[in-house]
Amino acid sequence: MSTSSGADAGVVEYVHRDLLTLATWRVIRGRADEPLVRVEIEDGSPEDAQEAAVRLNAITARDLARIRQAFVITRRSSGGEDAERARVTP
Repeated sequence: MSTSSGADAGVVEYVHRDLLTLATWRVIRGRADEPLVRVEIEDGSPEDAQEAAVRLNAITARDLARIRQAFVITRRSSGGEDAERARVTP
């Protein structure tokens, strides 16, 4: 997915927010280490598609918390707009 246009960047932002919302719910439910999404792919798909599906299926809520924490630290150190209100969900 390209992020060269504003529309594409918007899609990426929505996907990011949606994944964080799902991750937060998984943490609340005590399921932080379960796969966050499930990608099904047909037999005989190209190897790169199979590998992408494996990576996506391996993402957990805990993984997103780590990514979010790194993002918040980066934003704080650069004086980003959410530096004061950023919170990390374990």
